[in-house]
Amino acid sequence: MRLARVVTIAALLFGSTMAAVATAPSALAGPVCAGETGIAQPGTLPAIVRHLPTTGSGSGNTYCAMREGQRGGGVKALQRTLNVCYGQGISEDGIYGPVTRWAVANVQAFHQQAVNGWYDPQLRKAMLWAGYRNGAYVNCRGI
Repeated sequence: MRLARVVTIAALLFGSTMAAVATAPSALAGPVCAGETGIAQPGTLPAIVRHLPTTGSGSGNTYCAMREGQRGGGVKALQRTLNVCYGQGISEDGIYGPVTRWAVANVQAFHQQAVNGWYDPQLRKAMLWAGYRNGAYVNCRGI
């Protein structure tokens, strides 16, 4: 009986979370993040660099969005920070699949945002980003 209650509760929680993830809007909020850019934190020498998804590799334009099915450097930069700053333990393969979507949904919920599993400029502003100095991890901070 107790196991049945636990399974029922887990099914309700999992189902409600998946329903929230499944109610994503039909269009991305901004251009697609097709690359990543290392952005130096002002006033740090040697520089602390945070790699963020951007509209193109080296573009510096962080106003972009991603969702399941996309691939590339922007996805990989997001996955790295999901692991380092949020402990999501996902593959850093540059593929925005269901596991990356789930990790993004976890971070959206953590930051008390609408949960749809999509990365967008609003989430970028809320997130902590991994910082590296000379290739070594230093800290996680907002941008």
